[in-house]
Amino acid sequence: MILVSRLQREIVEFKVKPVLYLCSSKKEIAALVEASKRISKGSSIVLLLDNSERAAARVLPAYANAAIRLSEGIARSNSMQTEMLLLTCGTMNIGKALRECGAKRSSGFFVFASSQKLFEKFSKANKIADAKGVDLKMDLKIAGDVTLTELSNG
Repeated sequence: MILVSRLQREIVEFKVKPVLYLCSSKKEIAALVEASKRISKGSSIVLLLDNSERAAARVLPAYANAAIRLSEGIARSNSMQTEMLLLTCGTMNIGKALRECGAKRSSGFFVFASSQKLFEKFSKANKIADAKGVDLKMDLKIAGDVTLTELSNG
């Protein structure tokens, strides 16, 4: 996937395909969120999201936007993971983003990973019970203005 930022005409290239899985686990969700924070470094991230159509539709544009914003130094946070959560939710209030889009139920949550290899490492280390792949695509109708306009501001 290659995206061109209009602000500086830089190309942001993702060398590996990000993945999204719908998962369930017997572990407490808070422990999995903490594990995702530990494993996330730079652009290699794992992000846990609530099982909602909104989160599924916005996660890919949020990933692209977060990468562009961080590369251009205009991010509103200091980490790819936080920036992506804010953009997925469509707010710059971290408390609101966690309440509305953060993973809440161990019985069903999304795991976004910047690569298949990273997802496999995370799921193996945390004994994720079930994982079903979800197709990643930019749904223009559901993703909405907040995330998509980040790509075209300039």
